[in-house]
Amino acid sequence: MDWRTTDLSDAHPEAETLPMVFRSFGGKTRFQGRVRTLKVFQDNALVRRVLEEEGGGQVLVVDGGGSLKTALLGGNLARLAWERG
Repeated sequence: MDWRTTDLSDAHPEAETLPMVFRSFGGKTRFQGRVRTLKVFQDNALVRRVLEEEGGGQVLVVDGGGSLKTALLGGNLARLAWERG
């Protein structure tokens, strides 16, 4: 499928959007999937628990509360996410 954000927004005015504060780390310019959100603060234990489940193509969005003190996702968790889909 080739969806454009503008088309989706026009077709679904009730849909909410996120501010454009994301950076690309994976080299993909587009992706899609059901979104699952987490809010954590300086602890990635919940992120790990979620990533240990089968992903089914979901997109995990993690709100770290703005902290830059600790990493919430590194190479090991990225691999786990990739393996679980």
